[in-house]
Amino acid sequence: MKTYILRSLTLSLMFSLATFTAWGQDIYFFNDSHHQSLHLNPAKRLNHRFNLVLPAGYMSTNVYGSHSFNQIFSENTETGKYQIDLDQLYEQSTDGAFSEVDFSFELFGAYYKSDKYTAFLSVREKVFSEVGTSPELLEFMAKGPASKTDYTWNLAPVFDLQYLREVKIGGSYKVNDRLNIGGAINYQQGVQSFKIQEEGNISVTQGGAPNYPITTSSDLIILTTTSLGDFDTENNTYELVESDEIISQAISPSNKGFTIDLGATFKLTDKINLETSILNLGTGVVWKNDITGYKVTLDNVSFEGLDPAELQGDNADSESSTSFASDSLLSYENISEGVEAYYIGQPTVWNIGGSYELYKNLTAGVLLTNKFYNDRVNTGLGIYIDQGLGDFLNVGLGYKIDSFGSQLGASLALGFPGFKLYMSADNAFGPMIGGGLGTKRLNVNTGMAIQIGRSKEQRYPAKLK
Repeated sequence: MKTYILRSLTLSLMFSLATFTAWGQDIYFFNDSHHQSLHLNPAKRLNHRFNLVLPAGYMSTNVYGSHSFNQIFSENTETGKYQIDLDQLYEQSTDGAFSEVDFSFELFGAYYKSDKYTAFLSVREKVFSEVGTSPELLEFMAKGPASKTDYTWNLAPVFDLQYLREVKIGGSYKVNDRLNIGGAINYQQGVQSFKIQEEGNISVTQGGAPNYPITTSSDLIILTTTSLGDFDTENNTYELVESDEIISQAISPSNKGFTIDLGATFKLTDKINLETSILNLGTGVVWKNDITGYKVTLDNVSFEGLDPAELQGDNADSESSTSFASDSLLSYENISEGVEAYYIGQPTVWNIGGSYELYKNLTAGVLLTNKFYNDRVNTGLGIYIDQGLGDFLNVGLGYKIDSFGSQLGASLALGFPGFKLYMSADNAFGPMIGGGLGTKRLNVNTGMAIQIGRSKEQRYPAKLK
């Protein structure tokens, strides 16, 4: 009776939390009833023998940022409205600022498990982008060019975007009653990309007193593939290509690459499981075909400053103290010929965790994650609880701390005869219930899968010998 009461209270508490706040994809790491767990560790064995995901049956959106809403905006005490606070942003941005967005949806997925092997096939459309600003650019925006005289500001922006179609083929092998090993190959087709080269720059030179002259120039290099249009370099206009050409480029992309996933699970005792995986290991797509490159030039615009003496008396003439070195401010030059292949990175993730079965279908787990992207490493530690009630209801609760802060969340799955609905989110309701403006992450996941044949090992688990 005590066990029944405890499990009922636990399920009620987790269900109430799931209706208000939720976690991202990490919560599925210990959830063997969700096919997404195989994308987090290919060595997993799902509860059902067959899972089928129909077009758009699973969608995921993740937004990460180095700064929260409250660190970028401040409330005006007089009007009650929020406005950008550049001074506050600069003070908290010694390493610059960045934001990452990734979106994916599953076109098709099939997941099969036998007594000894598992095999799965998944086709997904994925979009990943990064926008970044250097500390110097933030200082320029917050304090203005005149804060440093006889100084050249190098304002290097960062913008990467890639749209991929990924075919994942994987499986696992049950070595014995304790050990499972698995892996997957992610074959990727590059549909679209956009990149500002690291060598490109915008520079502003601020002269000294008394006139404070300014000279600006730009030599940004923008690279793109399977473009939606083309610049008319003579008229500085952008012309879209025909719709049938856009469709053709999307169906048969010419840039390709691959990454691999590796994983293992080890059953230490009847109740303790250890797991590890490394995801997205490799270079991914190298963009080398159908590259279009533009050099965006700001032609040495110079403002010679104002002479205070000319602004006094009857002969005041502000126009005589200003001049510009060029009448053509912005121009585009097509540099597609000779442009080398380029690479837009993808995050590599390493997971290591362990779980303990508190009661039947009630599991608690600890997960350590490391996400490597460019020069950044995001290390996180999460604690998760997963409660299942047959095939009808599954609720997960998680708390995680990483460089984006701390998050409390949950997932919810409802089962019906033959299929199951999933939903999870990461602080999606925070702004509505208060406290959400301090988050640096937003995650929303929805999905549906057809499930057939709950396996015997889940209904009648064998004891370890």
